[in-house]
Amino acid sequence: MTYSDDLDCKVYIAADAPRAELAAALARALAGAVDGPFRDTVRTPDALLDVVANDEFDERQQRDFPDGFLHFRYAIEVYPRADAPHEAVRQLVARLLEYLWGRGIPAVAACDYEDELPFGGGYKSLAVPWVEQSVTGTRA
Repeated sequence: MTYSDDLDCKVYIAADAPRAELAAALARALAGAVDGPFRDTVRTPDALLDVVANDEFDERQQRDFPDGFLHFRYAIEVYPRADAPHEAVRQLVARLLEYLWGRGIPAVAACDYEDELPFGGGYKSLAVPWVEQSVTGTRA
């Protein structure tokens, strides 16, 4: 299978688990397989999901709602199969978000089709888990 080199979506997540452990859990949840030299890539029929450390991670700033997601510990970069239909990739990202939220893990998707995802991808949504608020952070 050929996968696109173009980043389709980035899902920021606030999880404390090691990357390889997180990738393994996602592979089980999404009917995929762990791949890559560091065991931190999930290969599904429709996309590759790379679990990467977020260079912008900040323990304090991640608590600020709603833009603190940019400072979550990890990002999952979604690279669709070259011939994957948009709907299949959208459903995969939706299942990913719902899996994370269902386990109380804060997650926000940043992509061109956020509005097609549950709770708008999680941005500005009071209905999805969030990192405990800082003294200065407020949830509006």
